Amino acid sequence: MDSPIYSVSRVLQGHPRFVKIFWLLVFLICMYGSLFKIQKLLSLYQQYSVVTSFHIDQERKLEFPAVSICNMNRIKEDECLEQFFPVSPLVFSSALSFRHCAEDQDNWSSGNERNKKALELLEKYYKMDERDRNQKDNSPFDFMVSCSFNGKNCSQNNLSHFVDFRYGSCITFNKNKGAGTLQTSKYGIDSGLDLTLNLDSRCYLLTSETVGAKIIIHDPDEDPNPEDEGFTTSPGYEVLISLKQNVIHRLESPYKDRCIHYKQNKKDFARSRNLCIRSCIQRYNFANCNCIDPTLTIKANLKSCSLTNETEICCLNDVLNDLILTKIICDCPLPCTSISYKREISKSVLSSKAFSRHPLAKQWPIVEKNKILFLNVFYSSFEKYTYRQHSKYEITELLSYIGNEFGLWLGLSFVALFDVIEKVAICVKIAYVNLFFRAVKETQ
Repeated sequence: MDSPIYSVSRVLQGHPRFVKIFWLLVFLICMYGSLFKIQKLLSLYQQYSVVTSFHIDQERKLEFPAVSICNMNRIKEDECLEQFFPVSPLVFSSALSFRHCAEDQDNWSSGNERNKKALELLEKYYKMDERDRNQKDNSPFDFMVSCSFNGKNCSQNNLSHFVDFRYGSCITFNKNKGAGTLQTSKYGIDSGLDLTLNLDSRCYLLTSETVGAKIIIHDPDEDPNPEDEGFTTSPGYEVLISLKQNVIHRLESPYKDRCIHYKQNKKDFARSRNLCIRSCIQRYNFANCNCIDPTLTIKANLKSCSLTNETEICCLNDVLNDLILTKIICDCPLPCTSISYKREISKSVLSSKAFSRHPLAKQWPIVEKNKILFLNVFYSSFEKYTYRQHSKYEITELLSYIGNEFGLWLGLSFVALFDVIEKVAICVKIAYVNLFFRAVKETQ
């Protein structure tokens, strides 16, 4: 019997026994060598490694990012001093520093009365409903004096606001609310978003440590996260922010990033990776403390811990420490598509002479330049930097490698493999027929 594998043919042909044994050993060694090499490749393939390609696309127009602005002062002075914060030492931007659970419990009760008062006021703010909180907060439209996009006044449909527990009311331009977002076909300093902000420090709480605004530039489909992202800037300046868009495409499971399309996820908490992580922390908080952290705006339907309750606050701190020390990982992979913006910030001081010629100075003569912030956000070019993950080993490459190894060690091609399969099938059939007739003879 002939075989496409040369060593097997020599075994099957009518040669002396020692020749057959020799070629059988050659066949076994070659088979072992090919299977060993293939097994190594399979182990590499099952690691699902990736390679990343980078290319620059020159677009004719780009989707404009969302721009969120938060006033560093959360509460209006005239209301808060009279109604809500009488002689309060609280600085909201430092709220987390008050939530310290000392090992010496006496330090909590007697040595830190200032923090206790601050926490009581902060807890009162958290327990307000949205309407009362909005009345106490700085209205975002109070500090936004003017807004234009590509030389045209901003539409109310492109503006939205949200409440952040750390910064109060914030405003977002170009947030995707389901009706699409703005795109721009212009780039350069004379294009994009122009904002004029009135950051009058006289309206700030006496305890506010910083005068200015928090600026967050983000994907229009993502919720802004002022506490972890963005930068701060002070009044009295003209700030220019030039942008370049970066896009990262990742691979889903089984590849190592195991990315998720959060935008397609129907779970409310998983609209973004940040919200997913916060929801994970809240689950551990509720499981261990029977209450959740009120400073995280996730799972608000569950009971909130009291910021003035020593036991509950220490429990929240213990949970957070356990998550860090035991390295418990929340199942919140990276998003499959991430859009970020590389920014270059430049700013210049507003001169009194130049500001006196500004239309704002003529409209409101009492407004001083050191209370005003001019903000211009624009694309420096329409170059889009794209990073895309690819599988290091495609299935076609895997099959090609297996064929190469069989060809190198056994002289077996892909077509010849079917010949081997055919001959094996014939041998199995003959053996089965022989066994069948033998069984028939034995029964007679």
